[in-house]
Amino acid sequence: MNNFEIGDYVKFAGGRGEITKIEQRPNGGHLLHVYTSEGQLRKLPSGLPHIEKLDSLVDRLAAGQSDAPLHYDL
Repeated sequence: MNNFEIGDYVKFAGGRGEITKIEQRPNGGHLLHVYTSEGQLRKLPSGLPHIEKLDSLVDRLAAGQSDAPLHYDL
């Protein structure tokens, strides 16, 4: 079983994005449908070692983590 859920943000080789669908495969694995920040749909096997779950915006704010104000041109 994987530890990914629909709505999770992930980082993978070549980009990052949001999981929009998780498809069960006949071999027992899962195929992640990821909508990337570039607007593309990527299908990635969940067992790839380079896929990392990212903290959500809410998680980062709760932990007091945010980018510098200059990043937002404030």
